[in-house]
Amino acid sequence: MVLIVATSLGGLFTLPKINKPPKEQVTNPDTEVPCLLPNLPLAQHIHQMLTIVIDGTDVPVPADIGVETACHRELHTHDETGQIHIEAQTTKQYRLKDFFNVWGKPFSGNQIFDKATDAGHILVMTVNGQPSSEYENLILLDNQEIKIEYFAVMQEQQQQPEVSPEILEQLKQQVQQKQLNEQKPLPDSQ
Repeated sequence: MVLIVATSLGGLFTLPKINKPPKEQVTNPDTEVPCLLPNLPLAQHIHQMLTIVIDGTDVPVPADIGVETACHRELHTHDETGQIHIEAQTTKQYRLKDFFNVWGKPFSGNQIFDKATDAGHILVMTVNGQPSSEYENLILLDNQEIKIEYFAVMQEQQQQPEVSPEILEQLKQQVQQKQLNEQKPLPDSQ
């Protein structure tokens, strides 16, 4: 009878939808990189160069990361040179983790791809030739040269990266401190 009343009132009332599950969210709003909208000008167009080296071997950054048939993401690549493009219709501040999220690959100060730091392996990142401990939180700026290296520590048979001994020691200390911080128990919150 309520349905008949609502219908006879010309749709002035909307009945709630019954037995319909809520729409699932498939993306994390903190890391979502939107698609470019057609026919709108760009407010931002900057580039970074990303180099990844795993155990002495260059790992190419694939072409067309973030470029899909129906969606050209604001953060993307065009070719395998390692050049990241930020082409946005509003001015935004993206982080390196946003690029890796678009790529679908894990990256943090403790891991790149399936390679994790441990007692025998470290992860080193330099930005414009200077060591950086920002890792996934690095804010992407125009013309940055970002190099991420994962390698075994002090094993004679493996090629060591081209990092000065001072920078290498500083980065080892940062990794050790980070590992110690992660092992500390959390204080009781009473």
